[in-house]
Amino acid sequence: MVRVPLAALCAAAVFVPAAAVAQTPPPSSFAYYQPPTLATKGTAKSPIGGAGTVVIKVLVNKDGTFKVQGVIHSSNAADDKAALEIAQSSTYKPATRGKVKETAFYDFTLKFTENGSSSAGEQNLPELEQYRRMIEVGNSTDAKPKLEAYLSSHPDDPKAELYLGLAENLLNQPKAAVAAFEKAGSIPVEFKAAASKAYADAAVDAVTAKDSATGVELAKKAVGYSETFDKYLVLGFAELSAEDYPASVAALEKARDLAKTENATAKQQSIIYSNLVQAYVRGGNFDKAKTAVAEAKQIDPSSNADGILEQSFVSRGNALQNAGKFADAAALFEQAAVALPKSAGPFYARAALAYLSIKPDPTAKSDPNTEKAGADADKALAADPTNAAANYAKGISVINLDKTKTQQALDYLKKADEQAKKGNDPGLTSAIENAIKQLNGGK
Repeated sequence: MVRVPLAALCAAAVFVPAAAVAQTPPPSSFAYYQPPTLATKGTAKSPIGGAGTVVIKVLVNKDGTFKVQGVIHSSNAADDKAALEIAQSSTYKPATRGKVKETAFYDFTLKFTENGSSSAGEQNLPELEQYRRMIEVGNSTDAKPKLEAYLSSHPDDPKAELYLGLAENLLNQPKAAVAAFEKAGSIPVEFKAAASKAYADAAVDAVTAKDSATGVELAKKAVGYSETFDKYLVLGFAELSAEDYPASVAALEKARDLAKTENATAKQQSIIYSNLVQAYVRGGNFDKAKTAVAEAKQIDPSSNADGILEQSFVSRGNALQNAGKFADAAALFEQAAVALPKSAGPFYARAALAYLSIKPDPTAKSDPNTEKAGADADKALAADPTNAAANYAKGISVINLDKTKTQQALDYLKKADEQAKKGNDPGLTSAIENAIKQLNGGK
């Protein structure tokens, strides 16, 4: 009996990369919100009425234009006219969410003294709140060293650690941000989204560094702070790396569903589906994987979910073959042929070669695996008569089922040899020519 060497089995019909499928790391999609800020402080023509604090509401449009709405609070009505004039002659920077400018209200606090001077409130804030204000207006670079200096003389101050975590987060230092947030303890509601982003980014970094266990732990904390689609995507990504496929599927399905209600972009949803397809295949849910590919293509026609599915099948099949589980590999490739009709030929050829690698029972009158190999080879050849691996598998199955059909087997093998050389497949070519040599009596 002519046997198929493992090298030929793995080399044949490799139409997509056979290496382990690389996961698609989820991007950090959380957009940190920064409120409007004062750009330049205006002046007043009217006299100041004395000491007092006036808070003016200003609507700052995303293009930088603004409209003074009126006085929110005043401790001295005699200062109101001057405060409104200062607000009207000032300029403002619009609010931002990530890199996108937004229209929002700015509460302009003005403090007046008896001698007629005024200040824009922030200067009189406590030290730590000044640092927080620096972070809020986008000056984390200067706030960070000030907070570090503060912590050197006030070690383990939870509020200072919290603000340091916010600064590190905005400076794209997720590991340092997480360390600070851990020391801060309880995270106030208004900062949970920022903390969630830091934990999610740190989780992706951990997975990238091949520390899946830490990645999962960090991702779970990210979800705990903010149950949004992008955080569940990170959790599913980490669990997929940790080979916890049921958990990964659950998290990624949650991400998929939330993405629809949260109006995620087509590209963001495509990344979710790319990871979900891998989780389905690795967990053996082939029908769901096929459905996911169709959904991904409907949402984003440029999605590579179908390519991910092919790569996942090949990667998983190769792993089974390398482990000597040829029957499982053959069954997987047959599933792939059904799931991906456009690639049915190469997958049926792989299935045929996997069946031929199973050691037959010497006491049996017939070999059902060789018969299955011949049937799969026929299906592959029906899709593509020039498929080298399919012709090779068919030739081997013919001679193994009937020793008298040497010429028929040689015809298939010679055609396979010709096509393998055209395809520049040295591993398959070597296996084919060794088989031809055996059938020719070693010549």
